[in-house]
Amino acid sequence: MRALVSEMRGEKWAVPPLPKSGFNENPLQGALDARIENHESQSSAKPKDYYGFVNLGVAGALKQVAWHMRERWWKGADRRALIIPKDVILFLTNTVRSEISRCSDGGSSSQVTTGDILVAWVLKTIYSQGTSPKSVVQCSNLASFRDLLAEDDSSILHYIHNAFVPLPYPSMTVVQLKNYPLHELSRIFTASRNALAVSHVISSYDALTSTTAFPANPKANENIVVSNVSASRILESDWSAIGAVRTLCGYRYQLTPNEILVTNTVYIAGRLEDGSVVLDVSLSKGRIDLLVKEVLILKAVGEQFDIEVV
Repeated sequence: MRALVSEMRGEKWAVPPLPKSGFNENPLQGALDARIENHESQSSAKPKDYYGFVNLGVAGALKQVAWHMRERWWKGADRRALIIPKDVILFLTNTVRSEISRCSDGGSSSQVTTGDILVAWVLKTIYSQGTSPKSVVQCSNLASFRDLLAEDDSSILHYIHNAFVPLPYPSMTVVQLKNYPLHELSRIFTASRNALAVSHVISSYDALTSTTAFPANPKANENIVVSNVSASRILESDWSAIGAVRTLCGYRYQLTPNEILVTNTVYIAGRLEDGSVVLDVSLSKGRIDLLVKEVLILKAVGEQFDIEVV
């Protein structure tokens, strides 16, 4: 994207080297193969209770398809782009970090990112109503693992293709999601993000050799997939060189021939120029309504505390 923007502006940009003549090894694959060989030679145990990419099998895959069809046709699932104003984001994150600092037993609120807080807020919001308290929920938050392999080859940090696995989030019941205060749930997700290790990558890689691999916990009643690409700054790209005035929003296509959606997904698309955050979601109508309602509540609460909310 940066190269495209530079090209539109007529500016120079760093051209990556062309592939060498003959066979070119995938550097990430080479580093991963070496780690797998070392993992097997040491008879290292697989991570406990980790559900990254899982081989669902034919029956499990059909069950997933049926669940998404139910969400689409019975519960009105659809795609929506939700724009959360900057001041609502600031109120939400500042409140959580203040509470963490107040309750902290030596930990630092700076480790908790806006992404951690947003994921915790989304889960608490969409499961606040309409789902059985006993239902088990697994959140698959996709995260890059380039830095875990970069010590073998620093060029992996610039690997241009997808390189992600789900973070080792714990499974939770709906009643647990409701009972955890937002700041505590955010801290749990922070700890899970920091716990990502090569063993999790290898576990997911083993499952990806199957044609029925999916980021899901087959023991859970519901799975929700989250992808946070705000670090890519795609929405902040400057298109003014070709006549654009400002970026109003951003969204992704999810094209299927029969309008079936991969539902219960949340894509944190990034920030707009004014600091607003764009959430691209595929959720049931009821859950979309809950998110919209909660944003309006946060705006109202922020205004009561004399915080500028637009």
